[in-house]
Amino acid sequence: MKKTRFLEIMDEIAPLHTQAEWDNSGMQIDCGGEHTERVMVALEVTGGVIEEAIAKKCDMLLVHHPLLFDPIKKIDARDMTGDYILRLIRAGISVYASHTPFDAAGSGNNDYIMHRLGLGNIS
Repeated sequence: MKKTRFLEIMDEIAPLHTQAEWDNSGMQIDCGGEHTERVMVALEVTGGVIEEAIAKKCDMLLVHHPLLFDPIKKIDARDMTGDYILRLIRAGISVYASHTPFDAAGSGNNDYIMHRLGLGNIS
């Protein structure tokens, strides 16, 4: 699928304009290329998630919790975030986060939890 189509679909499911002011959803690491062939979905980027994505030859991670939340002043392989960024880029794996947009989306996290709890009058 073209990467632009992937981004359109994500915006249909969980529009970026709905994210909270403090959030940082959207494309976090873009390793280039026009196509996205294998997407792995995870709650957040971890070392294990990266290893699994590499083993499964994924080129995109779709995560709920943003890897990049606060501004980055440097990328250092000796700290966790820097290590993750470098590993992902070296493996050619892009990262898209949908945090508060997915929470707010119809049939998103909040709707799902309310439904599972048997609650009505969801707004």
